[in-house]
Amino acid sequence: MKYFPITKVYRFNNHMEAIQSIPKKEISPLISIRPDIPDELNRIVMKCLEKDKKLRYQSAQEIHDDLMNLKNKLNITYDASSLANFMKKNFRKAEKTT
Repeated sequence: MKYFPITKVYRFNNHMEAIQSIPKKEISPLISIRPDIPDELNRIVMKCLEKDKKLRYQSAQEIHDDLMNLKNKLNITYDASSLANFMKKNFRKAEKTT
């Protein structure tokens, strides 16, 4: 089992090992492992991984807002056709069963 697919930092043999280990592990800033990512993305990811619940995002809307601000700041554009192309490329059609 792998956690943090962007970095492949932690590997566990099973879910129980992950559950027992993750709270004890010090989380390195993502940017220390992937220096190519924007500082703001690092901040967002690290806030999601914050051990103190009070310091984490308190709602999905807060994460959405920060990600949208980052998207706008980096001039990332996408639309419905971009999503459709992504899905076609990454997901196979479900086979029809009748």
